[in-house]
Parts: sequence; C-alpha cells; structure tokens
Amino acid sequence: MTIIPYTVKRVLPGTGLGIWGVPMLRTDIRETGDAYLLEIEMPGVKKEDIELICEEDVLTVAVKAKEPENADGYVMRERIYGEMKRGFILKNIDGSTISAKLENGVLFVTLPKKKRESGRINIE
Repeated sequence: MTIIPYTVKRVLPGTGLGIWGVPMLRTDIRETGDAYLLEIEMPGVKKEDIELICEEDVLTVAVKAKEPENADGYVMRERIYGEMKRGFILKNIDGSTISAKLENGVLFVTLPKKKRESGRINIE
C-alpha cells in the first residue's frame, strides 16, 4: 500500500482518538487500478470548514467541526467538535491531480497514482 495514515491530532485537549482508540476522522481507503480513494466521515461539517493540503508527499486533512448553535436538550452526545487534523504519507501519488468532494457527510478524496512509463528498465 502506498498511503500510510501517520498522525491524528486534536487541537482541543485530548489524545485525538475516540472511544477504543478509533481516530476521530475515520477513514476508509479503497484502491482502484489508477487511484486510491479516501472516504472520510465528516457529519454536519460544511466544505468551507475543511482544509486539504498536499506538501512534500504528505496529505493533511484539517477540519473545524462546529458545535450546533442550539445545544440545549441533549441527553447524550457522542460526536466530537473542535479542530482536528489527520495526515497521510503518500508514495507514488500524483499530488498535482488530487481531487475532493463532500457529499452526505463524507469527504471523498481521489489520489491518482503516478503513471510509470513502460519500456525497458536499465539494470545498474
């Protein structure tokens, strides 16, 4: 696999991990023939509160999950609010063509694989 989740960070006090050590920005990663697809849960988050940065083979996903304005009357709350970051080390990914969309509380990030030129391989 060429995508390595490497860090979970929560700016507010805490370890950055939810119950049983599950990351707050839970992510599924799928591989297709020409790309990796990240599916990151972000319920209730607006796209203007998400920042994606790709620098030096590291993709950082940062989100500011805002608490609902009317927070009265809750009996139990499990969703986490505040600023969160998660990073992924990228190997053999074409960082200039990464794309993303937010749909139904899930951020879909497409990480195209670098194309290897076919042909003769020199042996040193």
